Amino acid sequence: SGNGSLNRAQDKLVISNLVNGVDVYDFPELIKVSRRCYAIKRNVPQQVKFSKGGEWIVAGGDTGFARLVNASDLSIGADLPVANKKGSENPFLYHSFENDN
Repeated sequence: SGNGSLNRAQDKLVISNLVNGVDVYDFPELIKVSRRCYAIKRNVPQQVKFSKGGEWIVAGGDTGFARLVNASDLSIGADLPVANKKGSENPFLYHSFENDN
């Protein structure tokens, strides 16, 4: 399995599923309530964490970016750079994944 995180209310658990994205479960019942799929090129554990307020999920990536996922509808909001690539003037530019499946 991948990495997991509980939200602040401790009633939702998000898991990086190592295959195609993140799964959200009701906790402690562990009933899967939703899944957000996106491409994973390397099958290695990716970190995942609910934001402090629980509105967002930050999921590690294997391309130098972390994905910012809306916790309520699992839409992907942005790609967050985790490292400043050589020659990049602004390491905090966001790339939208609106058409990402």
